[in-house]
Amino acid sequence: MNNAIGSFFTSAVLDSTSRITSIDGGYICLDKNELPFDIPDEVKSRVALALCQREWCRYPSAGGEEVEHLIGEWLDMPGDCVVAAPGAAQIIVSLLSYFALSGRPITIAQPSYSLFNYYCKTYGINYRRWMLTTQLEYDLDSFPDQSPGSVVFLSSPNNPVGNVIAVSDLEKLLSGHPQSLFVMDEVYADFAESNFLSLLGRFNNLVLLRSFSKTMSAAGVRLGYLLGSAEVCRQVRKLLLSFSLNHFTNVFATIVLQDAHLIGLFKSQVAHVIAERERLRYCFERDMGEWLRVWPSQGNFLLLTMRDSETFYHIINGLMNNSIGVLDVSGMPLLMNSFRMSVGVDYENNKVLRLLHDLVTN
Repeated sequence: MNNAIGSFFTSAVLDSTSRITSIDGGYICLDKNELPFDIPDEVKSRVALALCQREWCRYPSAGGEEVEHLIGEWLDMPGDCVVAAPGAAQIIVSLLSYFALSGRPITIAQPSYSLFNYYCKTYGINYRRWMLTTQLEYDLDSFPDQSPGSVVFLSSPNNPVGNVIAVSDLEKLLSGHPQSLFVMDEVYADFAESNFLSLLGRFNNLVLLRSFSKTMSAAGVRLGYLLGSAEVCRQVRKLLLSFSLNHFTNVFATIVLQDAHLIGLFKSQVAHVIAERERLRYCFERDMGEWLRVWPSQGNFLLLTMRDSETFYHIINGLMNNSIGVLDVSGMPLLMNSFRMSVGVDYENNKVLRLLHDLVTN
């Protein structure tokens, strides 16, 4: 890079690579944790027709009030306790930026969603780590001391590991640190055995982040939302850009959230993904346990750790050569020789099972 241009950017930005790498078409994409079932064509047609009736020359609603109230009705909670945004990741970076600029001490559980570390690194945001145990579980005994006004980011189910924090343990953290705000990335909640909605009414120092990407076939729509007390939501809305939900996102959410049949379809697809996740885990353990460890997961993905670096690179290269995309997480803390694979449709999962078996036994 030209030295004059390079002087505008920190070494953290100059030395970093893109967090997400695009994969050309033709790959089996098991690297982004999308729900692998597309929206029915009939619903797409309804969305397209409604979108054509909007005035594209006009800005959409300044906020996401209509969508927020529909999400609230769907979850049986007040609409003013919901903040909608173009993806849960957008909310994460807005909160990280605001709390860093306002000098709040930040703690982030690790290893976790790669965006946390990547964004803090490139934007020069300092934070303390709350490390998982060597068995990749949350441990309250190692939770860092918190000063008043601190902010804690954590995930459950935790990507890319798949572990969760018990409701009772989160309750202890919330009650033990009433002057700290806990931001819970809960975008995989529908794949888990439990969630934290019941705690929102009791603790105003908790917010939950969710997304349409993982369980409603809408990764391309870009719609996420925050759940919290009405007062917290009122302040968070001020941090988000106006007009950030475009006409397409608004129309999609309006149609989908009022279609009980489609909501039921999503639930059945999530149930199928959970069943496939457990089938994959069983087969990996039964047939390949000598060469790899597959970790318990309550997400729509599995974390696999190879016995050594040679096996790891042999498998990663073998998957790539067979046009299967998975996420290499071996550079993250505690995850040496590990990769994360999303649960795909049945034939994709079967192909991975056969290929991995061939790779580790030959």
